[in-house]
Amino acid sequence: MSFTSFLLAGGFAYVVNPLVLSLVGLGCVLAAWAASGRFHPATLRKHANGRHVLVTGGSKGLGKAAAAELAQAGARVTIVARGKDVDSATGKSSLDAALEELRTLHSDPSFVRAYAVDLSDYPAVVSFVRSLRGAAGMPDWLVAAAGSATPGYLADQLPADGKREHAHDWLMSGNYTASVNIVRAVVQVAKETGAATSADAALSVVGLTPEQQALMPERIVFVGSMLSLMSFVGYSAYSASKYALQGLAEGLRSEFKPLGTKVHVYLPGNMDTPGHVIENSTKPKITAELEGASTLVTPRDAAQFMFASMLNDRYIFSNDLLGELVRVSASTSAPRPNPVFEIMATPLIAIIFSAWVAFADFSVAKYFRNKAASI
Repeated sequence: MSFTSFLLAGGFAYVVNPLVLSLVGLGCVLAAWAASGRFHPATLRKHANGRHVLVTGGSKGLGKAAAAELAQAGARVTIVARGKDVDSATGKSSLDAALEELRTLHSDPSFVRAYAVDLSDYPAVVSFVRSLRGAAGMPDWLVAAAGSATPGYLADQLPADGKREHAHDWLMSGNYTASVNIVRAVVQVAKETGAATSADAALSVVGLTPEQQALMPERIVFVGSMLSLMSFVGYSAYSASKYALQGLAEGLRSEFKPLGTKVHVYLPGNMDTPGHVIENSTKPKITAELEGASTLVTPRDAAQFMFASMLNDRYIFSNDLLGELVRVSASTSAPRPNPVFEIMATPLIAIIFSAWVAFADFSVAKYFRNKAASI
């Protein structure tokens, strides 16, 4: 072999070998991801049976589906929603209808409860948690699934007199404030338990005495989105609220760890829900084009993946392959389930997302250039 051929072969190996290793790493990451999301009803029953689980956004979509899985697993289930969407034909809200349906799934219907609460109203949320503690006890698990999406251009979502639908404020309230309020209310009601003695104060952890710590949930799951970690045109309002939720969850994961409370973040892909229909009604065309065609998963499948991943002690997880790639590529303080393989996969994922960003920027520029030309 000539010296030139040797250099070419060495250069080829230098380029190809890292890519091969990255591909192997990516394959291992995805295999572990798929395995961790495989749902087993017996596993959920083993962990959930008899536990009190509070589900916000429990009247529709993912929240309702999660509550259904829990009811069938024997959990004591409490669902929360606004309860204001009364059907003119039946006179019932979606919360009423969900309660009736969930009670048919539980072996003891009295173990399923529903409360109409505006989660953006903190005093009302605290009052609700106090009532709940007296009626059913403090929640062992908390699934914060309340939320919505209203895509659009910022210029089309400016505040207007007499209107409440200011997207950036409304989505921050519904997606972030609703979630932080339910957690704050649980902590506040826990802190109301007994007067702390000097000995208790010395034993307090992150501001809670041992007696108060016993009232904290074992698990908290925040339902975010792939747009908790990335964003693009049309999603500035929605992503801002989900980024905030991600920051909240990361802080609480560390803060609540000494309490034995496990905090998780779920980044589901698109689901076949009433909320998705509403989302598409305001979604700009270019936003839909960048998302591309996607297969909608059922809320039940999404809920099952959530519980499987949660019980496998994953911190951030998604039921969508792209969501898993976004998670691996994100710079967060979250523990990584497969750090070695994720490091190996990072170069290839970086190439994939660099190509996507270039494609997105090109597509946005082309879309508006063509739109201007057509006028």
